[in-house]
Amino acid sequence: MSVSPTHPMLRLVSTRVAPTQHPSPIGIPPAAGQLRRSSEDPRDILPNPHFLSANRIARENAAAADLSLTDARWVFAQETAQRLEGDKQAILRPQRRRDLHALATKAGLRPFDANLVIAIVQDAARNESGPLSTGAASRLGLVRPPATDSPSVIAQMLIASLLGILGTAILIAWFVKAL
Repeated sequence: MSVSPTHPMLRLVSTRVAPTQHPSPIGIPPAAGQLRRSSEDPRDILPNPHFLSANRIARENAAAADLSLTDARWVFAQETAQRLEGDKQAILRPQRRRDLHALATKAGLRPFDANLVIAIVQDAARNESGPLSTGAASRLGLVRPPATDSPSVIAQMLIASLLGILGTAILIAWFVKAL
C-alpha cells in the first residue's frame, strides 16, 4: 500500500511510545521510515520528516495523558460520574447536564471540552469497568486543559473602569478646549 502525498498522514493518539522507540509511517518498514534520500548519492541521507513528526506527536500525547488530582478535567469527570444515574445506562438528565456545564465554565473549561469530558465518562461507565477507569483517565488527558492565563473578573472590571475614566477625562478636556 503506497501513501499518496495528497492524502493527510493520520496519527494514532492513544499509544505510548518510549523515547527510544521510533514509530514509522504506515506501509513503510522501520528502517526505511527513519531515513530518506535527498539525491541518488548513497551518502546523502536525511531524516524523514514524517518519522520525526510522528515521534514528536507520540511524546506530546504521552505527556498530556498524565492528570493530577486537582486538574479541572479530572475534578469535572468526578462530578460527572457522581451525577450519572444507572449502572450501565449512565444517564445524565438535562438539568444535571446544565448544572455540570455551569460548573465546567467556572472551572475554566470550554463548553465543547465539558461535553467531551461528559461523553468520555459516560462511555467509560457503559463500556469499561467504571466511569473513572484508567482508560477514561488517559482519554481525559487528550481534552484541552482550561486556560490559566485569563485575567480574573475583578482585574477585567478594574481595567474597564480605568478606561472609562480615561475616556471621560479626554472628553472633558476636549470640551473645555473647544469653549
